[in-house]
Amino acid sequence: MKRLPLYILLILMMLACKTKKAGTMVAESPVNQTLRYYFYEAERATQLNQYDRAMALWLYCEQLDSTDAAVQQNLAYLYNGLQQNEKALMHYKKAFEADNKMYWQHYVSMLLDRQQYDEAEQVLKQAQKAAPDNIEILEGLSLTYKAKKEYKKALQVQDEIIKKEGIDQYNTMAAYNIASTMGDNKRAVKYIEDYLKENPDDTRFQAFLGDLYAMTNRPQALPYYQSQLQKHPQDPYLLMSLYSYYIEEKDTVQAEDYLHRAFRSQEWDLQQKLANLKRIPQNADGTSPLLENILGQLMRDYPTEGIVYQQLANYYIGRGELWLARPIMRYALELSPSQEADWSRYLQVLQADSTSTNDEYEWCIDHAYQQFPTSLEWSYWRCRMYLAQQDVDSAIEVAENGVKSESSEFRYRAGLWILLGDLYASREQYDDAFNAYEEVLKIDSKHTYTLNNYAYLLALHGNDLKKAERMSQITIEQEPNNALYLDTYAWILHLQGENMLAQFYIKKAIDNLKDEPEEEIRAHYQIIMQK
Repeated sequence: MKRLPLYILLILMMLACKTKKAGTMVAESPVNQTLRYYFYEAERATQLNQYDRAMALWLYCEQLDSTDAAVQQNLAYLYNGLQQNEKALMHYKKAFEADNKMYWQHYVSMLLDRQQYDEAEQVLKQAQKAAPDNIEILEGLSLTYKAKKEYKKALQVQDEIIKKEGIDQYNTMAAYNIASTMGDNKRAVKYIEDYLKENPDDTRFQAFLGDLYAMTNRPQALPYYQSQLQKHPQDPYLLMSLYSYYIEEKDTVQAEDYLHRAFRSQEWDLQQKLANLKRIPQNADGTSPLLENILGQLMRDYPTEGIVYQQLANYYIGRGELWLARPIMRYALELSPSQEADWSRYLQVLQADSTSTNDEYEWCIDHAYQQFPTSLEWSYWRCRMYLAQQDVDSAIEVAENGVKSESSEFRYRAGLWILLGDLYASREQYDDAFNAYEEVLKIDSKHTYTLNNYAYLLALHGNDLKKAERMSQITIEQEPNNALYLDTYAWILHLQGENMLAQFYIKKAIDNLKDEPEEEIRAHYQIIMQK
């Protein structure tokens, strides 16, 4: 599994689920009236994504007062967003030097990300002198020592945090992880035991402690699990731990009994149950009768929750049994139609399964379009559906409405303009077709299909052979063996009277004929070769 960058880990530690005072991002506004005016203007430009203007304003603020920490911090943010890391680091440092009580977090995060651990340690120690009661600084120090593999120092800091804040889940797990990394399993287990002395009803940690016993002192594990289960007979964490224990003991009957009990427990909501499905192992081929049984149980327990059916469908997709997934996905969408991604997934499954029927396609596209009428994706597929039904008028209407959408789905916007260009051309509305193709090229200036169609139509009906030749040349540069593109280029050259060159390309087109329609290409060949 890919490791998170250290600066992200630091931020996650700071934002962990415990009651703490969040670090202030920006200091109070400058006192100087002129600076305050340009400071707010710079902030406004940044919020509006007017980065060039924001940069000019922040730099001017720096000229007015280079010692203002908030100005330096905002310059660092901007340079960081522009991926100018050296400048960002320089301004983070200046912000910290101006106010080392408040502006240390982002500076340290960037130093850790760059593996400048010694510098990060020095910054944190300076910040600690300025704010000795700031727990986040101690957490940063602990993380820095871990990064330096100075685990004893990291654990000393973590013990200091526990002394200042008391034992809680976050501090306990941090100390446990460090002790485990050091290989001091006894000390690691003791942190969990100390936590449970003060929080005896935390069944998650009770289960966790039992799991630790199973790894470090196995004979102690089962009596501990059983004693805790007597107090909390429906606790799903303990039940899942016992499931894992009996799996390792190769007692599948007991294991499956505890697993079913865990997923029937009312102490987990549906989301928690779904999250724990990943603990059920699957075979190398993706099969798992146990997982299938649990999903069946969840469907019976939650018959109106579409997400459960989606999970079962995903299981069948993973096994390659798309024909089983299709009806389940459809039923899930009937129950819970609000997630557009689920509709897209269903369409992908239909496209991947050769046994899918036209009725299934039409049901998916029609209902998704009704559910998301401004979506470019579903406008595109509905347009394609009408074309398959030879309903050109409806296809044009859907496409014209679709391109008016403000959605940023560039792929489907380009697709709609391509369809419109082809449809206009089929109706001999050539100016409209040219305009549609121009819109495609604004999105993708080297879209070969569009360039080829546009060039051919322009040569025949647009009276601009030079522009047509330039566009067609791009297509054969990108796909030099495409018979259709070679034919278009040869025909444009022929129309300009360059028959010797046209003969070269039409011969190449004939040589590369595969599945392309031959009739028009061979007709062009006969005309060009006669010349």
